[in-house]
Amino acid sequence: MKRLSEICKRLIIKETNIIEDYEIFGIETDSRKIRKGYLFVVTEGNEKYLDDAFRRGAVCVMAEKAYSVPCIKVDNVRESLSLSCSDFYDNPERKVKIVGVVGTNGKTSITHILYELFKPYKKVGIIGTLGIVIGEERSDNPLTTPDPPLLFKILREAVEKGIEYLFCEISAHAIYFKKFYSIRCEICIFTNLTQDHLDFFVSMEKYAEVKRSYFDKNNMKIGVINVDDETGYEILKSSNICSVSYGINQPSDVFGIDVNCENGVKFIANAFDDIIYVSTRFEGRFNVYNILACIAVARLVGISPKDIQSRLKMLSPIEGRADCVWSSPKVVIDYAHTPDGLKNILGSLKETTNGKLIAVFGCGGNRDKLKRPIMANIGTDIADVCVFTSDNPRFENPDDIIKDMLRGVEGKQNYITIPDRTCAIQFAIRLANDDDCVVVCGKGGEAYMEIKGEKYPYSDKRVCLTVLESKNCQM
Repeated sequence: MKRLSEICKRLIIKETNIIEDYEIFGIETDSRKIRKGYLFVVTEGNEKYLDDAFRRGAVCVMAEKAYSVPCIKVDNVRESLSLSCSDFYDNPERKVKIVGVVGTNGKTSITHILYELFKPYKKVGIIGTLGIVIGEERSDNPLTTPDPPLLFKILREAVEKGIEYLFCEISAHAIYFKKFYSIRCEICIFTNLTQDHLDFFVSMEKYAEVKRSYFDKNNMKIGVINVDDETGYEILKSSNICSVSYGINQPSDVFGIDVNCENGVKFIANAFDDIIYVSTRFEGRFNVYNILACIAVARLVGISPKDIQSRLKMLSPIEGRADCVWSSPKVVIDYAHTPDGLKNILGSLKETTNGKLIAVFGCGGNRDKLKRPIMANIGTDIADVCVFTSDNPRFENPDDIIKDMLRGVEGKQNYITIPDRTCAIQFAIRLANDDDCVVVCGKGGEAYMEIKGEKYPYSDKRVCLTVLESKNCQM
């Protein structure tokens, strides 16, 4: 519990009709979560739930416009929400070192590699797509980057449990909606920028600008920047932050040479002139970049080259990220759901596959429609056979999504459409010979299929293993 005055002390208040210093027992933007004594914050689209919030026990409201109910009118409600949540939970972001990861691809892999790298030496946690990890305790996460009411609650829990480093995925939506406002990262990584979320950001220019805008000295102490990426190179040259660079092609503070992606990723890393011989079970050249970013952070924190080298050798692939679940035929599950992500995983597997490369993937419903034909074209360019299928159709008809994809494969014949994802995976695996590779893309480690507002239990890995075990028994 906090007094209203305590959680409003940093806000720019334009006007208020409140004369009582209420006791505040929680802050929420979702009226369904409101309890007695809560502050309800009006953000885009939830104004219609104002009456519901007060019926459930809200005592006052924060918004960018004035209301007749007890109300604080603020200059910027998103910034005010983060500041209020920070003060409500006693500013936990100041008591734990936060390492942020910004970029289209690689965020989840990097946070999990960092977690495993740091675990023997520091008390660590994760906030990201695959969930929330505080020490050894794991819980589900509704969004890649939680909204401030939950985010700051997690941060306080991390502080209470003695977490020293917290590795956080920071999505473009989180930057746009200022979820990390008031948080200054100890270190923040920029991975890359490729097409995604244009259903929301409209253009690549606007999407890139949102990502670039975060790299400011108010948001981080040190930036770790992928300079092989065009946007990363721009950030390095133009931002006001203290930065270190990583890459393979451009001159960098941390770079890789002699890259070998057969039977895992192997290369030599030069990290601030220290040499690290990297040998891992991860798949694909794109993971070289993820590992270089993690090496840079580990060295900045003071983990020795010897310890980094030994820890990397021990790491297991991350569930649903270039995750090999069967060896003959080789079956890989990956989260790739963007054109660049698909190109990376298919290109890497094509290089190391002796037989056919068979790709199973779709495109999510109610999301960026422009990438659908692009992804289909990339798939049919690289894979020997593509199976187009469903991937979280949400409120769209899967057949309509596949029709959008087919605009990118005119004149090509190396594909088949099977809207039922389980049947698509069955077809691909039964088509495969022992020296072939089947890669199932788009959902990674997700345990559901989202259809018309409901999340139904579903797992690519479970389906693959069921089909493989059945195929094996029939041989």
